[in-house]
Amino acid sequence: MNITFWVTERCNLACKYCYVHKQPKTMTLETAEQTIKYFTDKFDETVVAGKRINVALHGGEPLLNFDVIRYIVETLKARYDGHIIFTMTTNGTVFEKDIYDFIKGKVQISVSIDGNRKINDTNRIYPNGESSFDKVMETLKFLKEQGEYIRVRMTVNKETLPAMAENYIYLDQMDMGVVTFALDAGAAWNQQDMQIYYENYEKIMEYMIEKDKKAAQYDTILKSRQYK
Repeated sequence: MNITFWVTERCNLACKYCYVHKQPKTMTLETAEQTIKYFTDKFDETVVAGKRINVALHGGEPLLNFDVIRYIVETLKARYDGHIIFTMTTNGTVFEKDIYDFIKGKVQISVSIDGNRKINDTNRIYPNGESSFDKVMETLKFLKEQGEYIRVRMTVNKETLPAMAENYIYLDQMDMGVVTFALDAGAAWNQQDMQIYYENYEKIMEYMIEKDKKAAQYDTILKSRQYK
């Protein structure tokens, strides 16, 4: 069973391709409680059937409503621990240690960043136009230091498409976890754009194949040394 809690429409960034109509709408604790009660029977049926409950915590920037996130996770984990997985995508700019201390081991994290400083700040900026890059990198480095395996999510729009492969490789070589990418769903893509996309996609595939070859060679060397 998959369920998404849209905990807030608020966001502290002003990403140019954002599809969320920013409103000061935020889920209250009461609404979260009522939603959980409404779906309790469905949750119970899912667990009895031996299936998993997948809960996505979504926004806006979901961590701007951390109290509700805490309530949802604590309440559902207490009842369905071992049968439930929580996921959340954050822009990485409001991520603090006290937040991490709570979600560690409970919530799988994806952090949004579009590539190097120039590419990221093409779209992912604060309302005053300031860069978000340094703060997001700070969050990524912190998570890496904690030993977290995370998902790094890059969004590609028409302006950043020509550098898609370059920035995928840039993020992958930071060795944070798995890098995923998605095209800006709100853009008017044309045939020429798709040609550029496929060219970049091919470069990414070539990079990954070469990376896998090197990893296999390194693994073979390590194994051979174990028996000497």
